[in-house]
Amino acid sequence: MRIAIDFSTLDHLQMTAGHYRYTVQLVRGLAEIAGDQQFLLLGSQPEPVPELKDVFGHGLRWVYRRKTPWRRRGAPYGDEPGYFFSFLAEPISLLHVVHNLIPLVARCPVIVTKHDLIEEIFPEYETTRRDPIYRVVRHRIVKRADRIICVSQTTANDLYRYWGIGPERSVVVHHGVEESFFVDPGDDLLAQDPVFHPGAMVLASPYNLEPRKNLRTLMESLAVLRRDFPKLKLILFGRGLLTPAREENFEKLIGDLNLARAIVRLGVISDAMLKQIYRRADVFVFPSLYEGFGLPVLEALACGACVLGGDTAATAEVAGAAAELVDTSDSAKLADALARLLRDPERRAELRRAGPLRARQFPLETMVRRTWQTYLAVMKAGRTA
Repeated sequence: MRIAIDFSTLDHLQMTAGHYRYTVQLVRGLAEIAGDQQFLLLGSQPEPVPELKDVFGHGLRWVYRRKTPWRRRGAPYGDEPGYFFSFLAEPISLLHVVHNLIPLVARCPVIVTKHDLIEEIFPEYETTRRDPIYRVVRHRIVKRADRIICVSQTTANDLYRYWGIGPERSVVVHHGVEESFFVDPGDDLLAQDPVFHPGAMVLASPYNLEPRKNLRTLMESLAVLRRDFPKLKLILFGRGLLTPAREENFEKLIGDLNLARAIVRLGVISDAMLKQIYRRADVFVFPSLYEGFGLPVLEALACGACVLGGDTAATAEVAGAAAELVDTSDSAKLADALARLLRDPERRAELRRAGPLRARQFPLETMVRRTWQTYLAVMKAGRTA
């Protein structure tokens, strides 16, 4: 009997998306440690994503099956026939849903990974909370999941607070960081860009316009900082949750704050480029108001970045004392904290030394092994029930 992992709602993304990266890392890790256990990976693409192709290259221990997701309204119902035919071919001993939806046709034990509960927390998600489909997804998790893997204690606490699911059904399994993030990445990809010349003063942050990511407050802080640091640049990388309306508002904000010459948007970048930016930036700023985990913080710490983040939620849980933690909801406080760091090279150096030591507490192998142990525990309980 096989363990099924449902990747079909995520595999249209890429490694820059945290949930996608998590699943790729998990599958690759399980392929190394799970012995003779057979697995079925459900995906939406004609063949496995590039990062996983080699997992399916030898023998029949790992099988890939395409299940095209229903991307129109009514997904909890429209997806059911696809799951039915996917599970029809052979018995499934366990289903791991890495992105919420539990199919009704699953008759085996079910594990769900919960990355966060942002829909329950922030007012901008009120429409989502009222949506019948979201309610169906939530109901199935609450009533059907045998175990919920929470990627942080923060998420586990929220799961209990909002859905009433306590530690008898939840387990905290932190994300892990790849070993490559601890290796000096060099600077060859930055050397030709004048923005990164040796004397430049640079902040770096993800370009994500979801309101909780709080980029507006960072922009307001940057406008204040530029009075004392007129050559300071903010490097924004990625393209997270952009919409035409959000981008239009962001452009207006740049104009209103007179920051057009201070902002550099790099778009989606490679991991190699990302590591060099983490290492080169004077401060990596993660102003998010809430995270279920905050993988960029962990990866930046591993790279030896000087990290500044919010003092609440999972950012503080992950960073501990290895980052400067402040109230990022207040632009004046954020600007003051950044100014202190920019004026204090010794403090920046102290944080750079502390980062990799802290990140070593989150090895990728531990994430994979604890997930595997959760599989074994749930299957054992299912057999003895």
